Amino acid sequence: MYLYSYFYRGLTFQWLVSNAIGYVAFLMISSEKEQPSTDPQWLNKAALRNYLKEFPEAQEAIALKRKDMPAVKVPKKEPVKSTQGII
Repeated sequence: MYLYSYFYRGLTFQWLVSNAIGYVAFLMISSEKEQPSTDPQWLNKAALRNYLKEFPEAQEAIALKRKDMPAVKVPKKEPVKSTQGII
């Protein structure tokens, strides 16, 4: 994700929506669970999210991308079973 964000650095939201809607959809989905902060990168994502609300096509692209992206699941840690008896 960081490699692409470097490639798209400095481009306008309009350009991103017109030319890289798949990446924009990926970015919005992958950042949904981020906690709000004052980090400039987070603020830009929040501004982009608000900008996208104006475009039904962008909302549709996000919905389609959400279907394609596998849900990220955190594996449960199972307790280690001892092979030795208690002495």
